[in-house]
Amino acid sequence: MWFITQFLFHWYYTIFGLYQGKIDYFADTIKLIPSNTIYITDLYHIILHVLTLISLINMAIYCDIFNRGKR
Repeated sequence: MWFITQFLFHWYYTIFGLYQGKIDYFADTIKLIPSNTIYITDLYHIILHVLTLISLINMAIYCDIFNRGKR
């Protein structure tokens, strides 16, 4: 449920969103690669995406271990 919420309200707009609004809104954030023409994810969002992927991988591992124990 958490992953779906993250994707719909965060990743979707990061990947497919309105870029100029995002560029203006996140203008004062720490950027690894500065750009005024396209939206390149800032450090906060990179860390957030990494944590989301770690959570997804851990959930998949847990589900696999849990399902093996039921057999």
